Amino acid sequence: MNLPQSTIEDASAQVSTGTAALEAFWRRRGPLALNIASVVLAIAAGVWLSYEFWRLLFQRGEWGAIDLAARYREVQGWFAGIGVYWEYSSAVYPPATYAMLWPLLGWVPGLGMVRWLWGALAVVVAVHDEARERRHHDR
Repeated sequence: MNLPQSTIEDASAQVSTGTAALEAFWRRRGPLALNIASVVLAIAAGVWLSYEFWRLLFQRGEWGAIDLAARYREVQGWFAGIGVYWEYSSAVYPPATYAMLWPLLGWVPGLGMVRWLWGALAVVVAVHDEARERRHHDR
């Protein structure tokens, strides 16, 4: 398909004008736009993490701590000699996964206690990471 030269030049001029306008916008408003986007994303992350933390600790039934419950059941089954790959449709991880998860899931008596342990570990890791970040920033 051969386009007339004037069409190509017009398209090139439009792209250049659009690019220049975008560059001008980012020079004037870029920092403000990024700050607003950062605040919006931080609020969204806070809301989502709060909801998921609530689901981890308090929501019962099929929607509460779904993945943690599946891994707990699989770890318990693996070390009890149950063929987890035949017994549970959720068992798709390699065997080493169950050995690695045993220190966190294998010795705890009951899913309710596992949920609270997992929640406490999440809080400790988040606080530790934040403290490490602040120490690194203060240097």
